[in-house]
Amino acid sequence: MAPTETRVANPPVSVEENLDRISRLQAERSLGSAEREYVLGAGDILAIRAFDFDDLNRRVRVEDDGSIALPLLERVEVAGRTTAAVQQDLTARLGEYMFDPHVDVFVEEYRSQHVSVIGSVRRPGLVALTNRDAKVLDAISAAGGMTDTAGGRIYLIPAEARASLEGALANGSTTKATEIQAVEAAAMPKPPAATAAAEGAAATDMTALAAVAPIMIDTNQMPQGVESLFFSLPVRAGDVIMVPTSGHFIVQGWVEKPGSYPLRAGVTLRGALAMSGGLSFPAKTNALRIHRLSQNGGMDTVVVDFQEIAAGKADDVFIHEGDVIEVATSTAKMVPYSVYRVVTDVVRVGARLPLIP
Repeated sequence: MAPTETRVANPPVSVEENLDRISRLQAERSLGSAEREYVLGAGDILAIRAFDFDDLNRRVRVEDDGSIALPLLERVEVAGRTTAAVQQDLTARLGEYMFDPHVDVFVEEYRSQHVSVIGSVRRPGLVALTNRDAKVLDAISAAGGMTDTAGGRIYLIPAEARASLEGALANGSTTKATEIQAVEAAAMPKPPAATAAAEGAAATDMTALAAVAPIMIDTNQMPQGVESLFFSLPVRAGDVIMVPTSGHFIVQGWVEKPGSYPLRAGVTLRGALAMSGGLSFPAKTNALRIHRLSQNGGMDTVVVDFQEIAAGKADDVFIHEGDVIEVATSTAKMVPYSVYRVVTDVVRVGARLPLIP
């Protein structure tokens, strides 16, 4: 039995629409990779090769002011230009000193374009795109990979979406400006002793998340092919990748340790029950209820036969953030359980009574 879809912070109104956005962005960016030329910026490492002029053959870094320093040619402005344009400029400049010069310019290291990777990764912050074909997975790996506290969901805020939102701000919206700042802080790890104010800010962050319509993938429920498509998306300078920390789920009713538990990626119903100490004897194991936020903001209830799961006759069910697992009592089991408790209590009390000589 497939689990009901959970609410996302951003609808696309359906999972299908969200997947369509992944496919369209993949196609657009893959096409753009073949057509676009890299624009140089501060930090890029260039390799200069000049035939018959060895002094010019060297690796140079684009300085913070956007220029490079070369023998004879002194300082040359390169930031904001393509390698082809810089190559033509250097060839023309060298032509003042020698006949029919030939100059080649290559980018050895791409360091001026950055992607923000924030949230539950080992080194959150800006990640330099070290090659023009970097993917989402490359950016997350460059940030040290995901931590143990990472949830199943990953958000991508495309640079195009941020640019369009910032363009709207120029027309006088100040509320959205605050939301942009909130988006970039939304998935940052919170201190253990978070205050109520911090928790309120986190709710605002989710509102901000919706403002820029991120693309979301839930690794707990997406097919392997879709997950691979998302991680192979080309990234662009200005993209924001958010890896929120895992949330919590609640187990209530006839379990040994009812309460709220942290959600880890890949936790299933079987694992959730184990975390709560297991089912108590009176538990109605063939009709566990999972209450889950629906996509439209309501509440759906999924009834699960755990006996079938335990016997291997049915698939286990992934637990999502905010799920409430309700374990009801079985009337048939309640009678013997009540007798057992009465007898146990009598024996326990009797054991504490002093012997009368």
